[in-house]
Amino acid sequence: MEEMSYDYPHSDGSVEQKSYNSSEDGSYVSSENERQQRKRRKTKETLKQDQISAMPDSILLHILSFVPTKEAVKTGTLSRRWLNLWTFVPNLHFTCISFHSHDISKFVTVVDQTLTLHKGCGLKKFTVNFEYENSFASHVDSWVRFATRANVEELCLDLYGLRDPSVNEDHYALPQDLYTNSSITKLSVSFCDIVLRGSIGWKSLKSLSIRFTRLSEDVIQKILVGSPVLEFLDLDGFIGFNRLDIGSVSLRKLVVRDYWDLTREGVYSSLEISAPNLQSLSILGRMCRKKFRLMNIQSLVECNLKFGLEVYYEDSDNDFAVHRKSVKRTS
Repeated sequence: MEEMSYDYPHSDGSVEQKSYNSSEDGSYVSSENERQQRKRRKTKETLKQDQISAMPDSILLHILSFVPTKEAVKTGTLSRRWLNLWTFVPNLHFTCISFHSHDISKFVTVVDQTLTLHKGCGLKKFTVNFEYENSFASHVDSWVRFATRANVEELCLDLYGLRDPSVNEDHYALPQDLYTNSSITKLSVSFCDIVLRGSIGWKSLKSLSIRFTRLSEDVIQKILVGSPVLEFLDLDGFIGFNRLDIGSVSLRKLVVRDYWDLTREGVYSSLEISAPNLQSLSILGRMCRKKFRLMNIQSLVECNLKFGLEVYYEDSDNDFAVHRKSVKRTS
């Protein structure tokens, strides 16, 4: 072979001399020097691409906390570096959206298996969203137990099913030990029965959303008494009470939407709201045969009234006008 060289011009005006060896058939092959250069460039590119893996665990876990749990688990196949990293991810979000209705059992199995592998430490947020059936009660119990033992801060159980809160035979009953959990700061439950056998001890709870369930005045009072730092309460699609007597000094915002009333057609009942320390009130959605009476709301600074009624009743304006002068913003 005969070594040959030629000048290779670059865009910046510089010239690089490259050497090639001539083969017997007249073709040219790159020299050993050129092959080594390509190898070094490839190594640099590989290292550059894997800079993410070189980041500290804390940063990688922060990144994974924004990724759907299903995708976070898949990162365990990337390399040995990622193998068990997802098991420490602080946010767990399970949804059955990608499962067909006849595959709900498979979804439940996936959640069970994932929680078996997760370390259960430093858990900040735990969310479950799926079409609940009574046969899954023990599984949901174990999920809630996992979250509470991990001192979860935000818990969301969206167990959607029959949308009529008056029929609760198929609703999930929240476990009793959940009512005394002191780590939860934000709780959201949908289609869940709240059946109390004792008192409530939500010492850290600041935000509570309850959707599509039956609530009694007694249960609501126990919630307010047992949640000393509660600031936000959202009642959506509820039934079962006619008075909200909110003496809490911490509650600042109340949202009431989609009230269901089982009184016979043509008969209207009243929902009285008394909240001397409340600053913001929103009454939204569909109000089925319901009138509202706002009482003792002298601290209210914002009131949002956007709801629909089956029939207009002549004294509705008077019910709200009593305290309208004390409200700074009304929409």
